[in-house]
Parts: sequence; structure tokens; C-alpha cells
Amino acid sequence: MRLFRNISLFFFALSLGAFGQVDSLNKAIDHYMNKNYKKARATIDHTVNHPSTSGTPNAWYLRGLIYKEIFKNFEATDSKSKARDEAVTSFFKVIELDNSPEKKFIDADLKQSLKYLGSTYYNTSVEFFTKDGYQTAINYFEAFKRCYLAADPTFQWKASHVEFYLSMGTAMETIFTSNRKVNLPYMDVTATMFKKVLEVDSTNITAFYNLCMLYYNHGVSFINEMNDDIDIVDIDIVQEKALVFLKQALPYALKAYELNPKRRETLVALSGIYFSMHEEEKSAKIKAEIDILDGK
Repeated sequence: MRLFRNISLFFFALSLGAFGQVDSLNKAIDHYMNKNYKKARATIDHTVNHPSTSGTPNAWYLRGLIYKEIFKNFEATDSKSKARDEAVTSFFKVIELDNSPEKKFIDADLKQSLKYLGSTYYNTSVEFFTKDGYQTAINYFEAFKRCYLAADPTFQWKASHVEFYLSMGTAMETIFTSNRKVNLPYMDVTATMFKKVLEVDSTNITAFYNLCMLYYNHGVSFINEMNDDIDIVDIDIVQEKALVFLKQALPYALKAYELNPKRRETLVALSGIYFSMHEEEKSAKIKAEIDILDGK
């Protein structure tokens, strides 16, 4: 590993007053090689916090390796692992401090470590698709992307972005629809997730359709909650509330229709929106298109 191939360079770079830290680093290396990671952690933390070695890439590289092993061996099932965070912080510190023209410390091993750690952020982000955890999930996705881009600046992250935010939006919508009154704020959270998809994929039909159905279904829910005893004045109030969300749904339905005019689900939604908005002629036109698709 390059860390150990370049250890003599580390010694050479230290000032005369740093010989004690050479010994400290040697001890950290010994502990690491002997898989005594907890002792290695204490030793390397002392080394990187000493003024004479706090700016040394080698020391931070070793710290990253030590914390990565602590994560793998003791915290792999901990979705909030502190060791993982410290490993990533250390590897990024190496990148920051490596001023050599050839970037000798930013080697294949460091890049692979960042990819490995980044992938664990992505994989555990789903555990935070909850009311209180969704912001953590977003932070984890961003950590994943940051790690991969540091390891490979050409990394094509947009597909992962779309997958993540579509999944997050679906999870937030499930929370919202489980109790529309109590969880009303999560309608906006859901919409934000689907809109994040459109920020990088402006023709994503799934995001447009999901936004359409989010608002359409909420509008229809007002109507469905009416009972036979409702006062005629209250009917008008409820219908006005529903209309607000139906109007929000319409542009997303139209965009989904534009992207694929033969997708049956979109046609059904668009026809329903027009019908609920009392635009019977437009609704009938879309129904005719559905009949053609159905071979009628």
C-alpha cells in the first residue's frame, strides 16, 4: 500500500522537533498491522492532533484506514456510524493536504476506500426514509455522491440521483397518505423529492406523473370525505378546496401526456382531472383516446 511505501518520505518531511511523532506514527502502524484497531485509533488521533504532524498526508491516510477498519469490524450495521464519518473526513484531509505535483497520496487504494464508504452511505440511506429521518437520508446521499466524485470526477451520478429521489418521494407519499390531516406537511416534502428528480432529468415521466397523482388524489380526497348530510354551502367550500389541488395536478398531467400520449395511466388521470374540473368536453376527448388504446 502506498502509505507504507512512502513512510520514509513522511519521516524526511518532519521537522527535528517531530521525532516523538515519528514514534507515535510507528506505533499506530504496528497496531494497525496487528489489527488492534482501537489502540491504533488512540495513537493516530494523538498524532494528527499534534501541531508538527497535523498537516501530514501520511498520518491522515493511516487514520482513514484505521477508522475504515473500525467501521467494517465493529460498526458495519450501525447506520449512524461515527467511524465511517471519521474515515471519510480523514481521506478528504489527505486530498486537501496532498500538494505533491503527482498527487502521490491520492492513489487507487484511497479512491477505492472512498467508493466503498460512499456506497455504504447510499445503502443505509433507505433506513432514514421516515418522518424524522428524511433529511439524514438526503445527507447520506450527498455523502455518497461526494465520495464517488472525489474518487472519480467522471462519475455519472444522475441515475443514482433519480433513483434515490423517486424512492424517497414514494416513501414520503406513503407517510402523507397514511393520515392526510396529521401528515399534511409531508405532501410538500413528497413534492420536493419528485421535483428534485426533475432538476437533473427534466423529461422524467414518472416524476411528472407522481406529482400529478399527488395533487389529484389529495383534491379528490376532499370530495370523497363529503357525506350525504353535508350542507350545500359546505359542498361549495369543499369543491373549491379540491379545485385548488386539481389545478396543481393539471400541468404535471399535461407534461406527462406530452412525453407519452399513449400511456394509459396518464390518460386516465388527465381525464379524471378534467372531469373533476367540470371540463367535460376535454375529459371526453381523453376518454376517447383511452378507448382507442383499449381497442374499443
